Amino acid sequence: GSVMDERLDYYAGVYGGSPIDDPVNIEDNYVIEARLTASPLGPVNANELPFTPEGTPLPLRASFTLQGFYGRLQTVDESYNPTNSVLTPNAALATSKLGMLGGDVWFQLGPAIMFGEFYWRQQRLVGTDDWYGALGAWGQVIVNVYPNEIGAGLRFNWIDPNTELAQD
Repeated sequence: GSVMDERLDYYAGVYGGSPIDDPVNIEDNYVIEARLTASPLGPVNANELPFTPEGTPLPLRASFTLQGFYGRLQTVDESYNPTNSVLTPNAALATSKLGMLGGDVWFQLGPAIMFGEFYWRQQRLVGTDDWYGALGAWGQVIVNVYPNEIGAGLRFNWIDPNTELAQD
């Protein structure tokens, strides 16, 4: 939802069920997620184009987001058969307690948008006491180079995956 003239957006959810792309519900699975975005100067552009939908320069806006999830999840071997487009349940490879915390910053003014995100993830395989972590971040700058038709941008990505876990 949104409050305060769309200056504060919030999302929350609690879900149970199946691994990704797996049609079988597993009763112990759950995910809890939440997201809070503050846009103190008003809502930012609805997309990453460096101009408004009306084709005008962007007003000065900034937004700051904190988001995360925690849950009990499984990774599965391939459960989608590309030859016949049928989901076929496969045995779980690993069951994990998994949590992620992230944040992002958006700044826009005139012909430019700057946007970046950071993520921190912690994972523990069920039945073990060891936690595994991973970090990642990315940022981009987009500038209106052909009046209200084409934007050009640069993107930076960085990831520090966990190399101790298979399929991470």
